[in-house]
Amino acid sequence: LRMEDEIARKIIEQQTREEAQLKAEKEARKQKEADEAAILAAEIEDVLEAHPNLPDRVLEDIKTIYTDMKRSFHEDGGQYPSIDFAVSLAKDRYKDAERKREEVKLEAEAKRMAERQAETRE
Repeated sequence: LRMEDEIARKIIEQQTREEAQLKAEKEARKQKEADEAAILAAEIEDVLEAHPNLPDRVLEDIKTIYTDMKRSFHEDGGQYPSIDFAVSLAKDRYKDAERKREEVKLEAEAKRMAERQAETRE
């Protein structure tokens, strides 16, 4: 009976150690996520100071791009991502979207003008 009690005690101790280790790992992950979020917030704040007139869409795109770049870096390695690259890419995407909207607007206007000219000829 004593041997069984000793085995049960050792099993309980092992489970307790494993639970404590899992809890510590979970807390470490939470802390790492909080630290990364704080770093991202600080970097975004720096971007806001450097580029005060960025539209909200661009800021959200910067966060998304940079977060994805950092995740890729942690998973795949390579060069550490640059917030400046994320800013540049987000601004380029915004300018492209604006240009495309302007092109659509101009095409619609040209089509309306052509229709008016066709009506006046008739």
